[in-house]
Amino acid sequence: NGNRDSNTYYTSLQSAGVPPSISRLITHMLENEEDLGGLLFRPNYDKRVTCLTDVMGDLQQMLDNPNSYLHDSLIMRLEPIIPNKMYGRDEELRICLDVAARTATRTTTTTKVAMTTTTARSIPISPKEEECPDSSSSSSSSFCQQAIVISGLSGCGKTFLVKEVQTRLEQKGKWQYLHCKFDQETKPQPLSTITRAFDNYLMHVVPLFDVGKKDELICRIEELLDGNDVDTLSKIIPTLKKLMMKTTTANEDVIADACISNSSFSYEQKMNDEDISFLTRDAVASKFRLHRIFGLLVKALSPPKFPLLIYLDDLQWADTASLELINSLLASEHQPSTMTDEKLHGESSSEMLFIGAIRSNDVAASSSGPLEECIQKMKDCNTITLTEIHLKGLSSSGVNDIVSNALCYPRRLTRSLANLIHQKSAGSPLFVKEFLNSLAAENLLTYSLSRHEWRWDEGVINLKSVSNGVVDLLTSRLRRLPGGVLLGLQVMSCFGHDVSLEILVHVRDVFGTPDVVVGLDLAVKELLVTKSDNLGGDHSKVVYSFVHDMVQTTVYQGIDGQERVRLLKSIADTLIVRTSSSSSSSSSSS
Repeated sequence: NGNRDSNTYYTSLQSAGVPPSISRLITHMLENEEDLGGLLFRPNYDKRVTCLTDVMGDLQQMLDNPNSYLHDSLIMRLEPIIPNKMYGRDEELRICLDVAARTATRTTTTTKVAMTTTTARSIPISPKEEECPDSSSSSSSSFCQQAIVISGLSGCGKTFLVKEVQTRLEQKGKWQYLHCKFDQETKPQPLSTITRAFDNYLMHVVPLFDVGKKDELICRIEELLDGNDVDTLSKIIPTLKKLMMKTTTANEDVIADACISNSSFSYEQKMNDEDISFLTRDAVASKFRLHRIFGLLVKALSPPKFPLLIYLDDLQWADTASLELINSLLASEHQPSTMTDEKLHGESSSEMLFIGAIRSNDVAASSSGPLEECIQKMKDCNTITLTEIHLKGLSSSGVNDIVSNALCYPRRLTRSLANLIHQKSAGSPLFVKEFLNSLAAENLLTYSLSRHEWRWDEGVINLKSVSNGVVDLLTSRLRRLPGGVLLGLQVMSCFGHDVSLEILVHVRDVFGTPDVVVGLDLAVKELLVTKSDNLGGDHSKVVYSFVHDMVQTTVYQGIDGQERVRLLKSIADTLIVRTSSSSSSSSSSS
């Protein structure tokens, strides 16, 4: 009888034009016990409202996001959609923004917080093992270079935290953002990952600057770097030369020995071994000269008016040469060795914040010695303030935020499901998202159009086994994709974390269709891949990226061994033919 009455009330409210969410809330309030004001008491009913906090929570979600929680316009999709954003990291976000604020105001701090480690001792930073200057001996030491290292298991939300930091800083209208991602699969040449990141920054970000800001940047580069320095860096950052639009005589002996003991060095598809001489007589001096002029470039790109956030993702895969360069860039702010460098501490000072991310579960699989040494040097140097943040699993409340957001359903109603998922996921945001997707795909999580509510059976979900965690969930999800979409993802995975549309068009024959965009755009809708903005209408600059490394890894490792060899050979052969024909056409036209 109570059930019939509650349906009657709900239907009446709907007929009167009351939004479904309000109708649902009122009905649940009426289903309380009589002494709590309920008129439609239903024993053992877990959806009734029992306190004012529940009411306020529902109403606040409706106010914050009316399209999702008030009008129910998004729930007609009948499946969970989990936005790729930060969840449950408010305290860590606050710490990062505080560090950024200290960077922008160039103030010194010695404050320690629970998840932050800050140390200050001397470290060698030059070939002569000279120590960092004491604060009493150099005025430049009054400000410490800020660095943040974020660690945590794969899928814990490190990148989303940094992206939220980036968004908050860019909203201030000053900060610029440079992203450098190291990759385990592609195994690039030493330093090439960092130089490619800077080349992409100069190629794609700087052109978006207004004329005055761009002119100021060029003036700073001309002030801090002479012609030979620009030409040297242009060998590994080709866009720098185009930006400066000047021709100088190259000094080619400097670069190679930054990768001591490496017999080859190449910047992917833009530099070959013939560009550089490896027979320098003083490898150590060459390395430190490269570090110096690279540091000057970074300072030129980060004037006080426009601070620069440099995000170094997956540091556990960084090569030794790159880690040495990172240490040098962090310490170089306070090491004037020439008249040019001394200018950096005056009008040409810079403001930059380094954030590095480390995947804890992969550190053991990598050669972690150089990384540990790199971080230890940051801790030991008295001119670097290092903030260490370790991300653990989300709390049950954090998981509930994801579930509520994905279902567009009040937190009080998703709490029981979230607690169950939290137990299985250990609070991993990536696991939570994939587990929700699997529940919907297996009809263990369904939406009732008549009652405007989600339904699930906690007993059945509790029995659901996921022996290999996220990998099992991703594998099952990939199997449900259309064949063309899966093949597109497999081709993408052979290139690493991201690949440009220009390259994918070259290998379109491998896809089995001339239109490679269709399948990849379906993968974008499935939230497996992201697509960069089409800058300036140039389709060749569009880049497709996997939403997470574990997606790329699962796709790649899911390809059968022999099939993978065949696919890689087909891609290589196709690229050779396409690029060769393009080069021939260019030569003929010229």
